[in-house]
Amino acid sequence: MPLSIYRMRREVQMSSTKSGISTMFIFFFFVIMMMSGIAFLASYKSNLGTQQIYNAEDNATNWAHKMYPGKDATISCIRRDSDNNYYVSCSVFVDGNIIALECTYNDDSGCKIAQPILRTE
Repeated sequence: MPLSIYRMRREVQMSSTKSGISTMFIFFFFVIMMMSGIAFLASYKSNLGTQQIYNAEDNATNWAHKMYPGKDATISCIRRDSDNNYYVSCSVFVDGNIIALECTYNDDSGCKIAQPILRTE
């Protein structure tokens, strides 16, 4: 086989390998970007806005002042409504005790003491 034909065949093989790698790179990049976008949208939907967190914390503060008048309470609420019931989990720290609450964030309905739930999934 003449040397020029061998070189041409070798160049064709190398160029197809290079384009194959770039095609695979583009494919995997596209897949990773799609997965990242889906994850972002899923977390964005369930995370609450700042005003909603303020509403939940205000409800928890009102509950603490009503249940423990004259006591200082520290309030902390999470930013996620995990079961889509318009309540978020809040913790009230007062007199060395931690009280687990479920407080609404969409209106002034208040809070209720969180009940433990056993999930069987």
